[in-house]
Amino acid sequence: MKKTNAPANSAAADAIDLQTSTLDYYEAHAREYFDRTVRADLSALYDAFLKHVRPGGRILDAGCGSGRDLKAFRSRGFAAVGIDAAEALVALAQEFSGAPCFKIRLEDVDFNREFDAVWACASLLHLRKTEMLPVLQRLRRSLVEDGVLFASVQIGEGEHLSPDGRFFAYYDPDELLRIVEASGMTVEERWISEDTLVSRRTIRWINVIARNNA
Repeated sequence: MKKTNAPANSAAADAIDLQTSTLDYYEAHAREYFDRTVRADLSALYDAFLKHVRPGGRILDAGCGSGRDLKAFRSRGFAAVGIDAAEALVALAQEFSGAPCFKIRLEDVDFNREFDAVWACASLLHLRKTEMLPVLQRLRRSLVEDGVLFASVQIGEGEHLSPDGRFFAYYDPDELLRIVEASGMTVEERWISEDTLVSRRTIRWINVIARNNA
């Protein structure tokens, strides 16, 4: 598959199945991605998120990647379940974390009030911006009343297909806030953080904690 660095809304990028291109990357580079991310220290994010989740509550890791976060949640006494679109990552995450993991795309999430919290860390950024609201609405339906969502995306503008084949959508803080609130959730916290990987310290993240009040 030919890869391009053109914006996602260009004619060149429109000719590529962006979802397949991104998924192909993670299937082909699952072990490399696992090794690169599994030791990242996200303890500050865990602390900010988990204080909103009832002790022992069920957490859906939406885009579980290496299983790093699943393992952290389980070690703190939470019942964690992971989903990812890449079969290779699902296998690695389940083996590493010991949590049940399933091959499910974010666009196909169909849980109904099954989780106390949803953790969507660096996963929603692979959706087209037009897909973000419907996916957030699906994640909201997976939450119990008063359940909480954590989501993080990179700060930036527009949409982009990287040379490695992965698609990224970038947001400014107010833009993300509007979309989360349009999904029916109430934003309780929002902050900016640097990437935890030393090699990516120039990347800045918008972090949001929102509650399902309905």
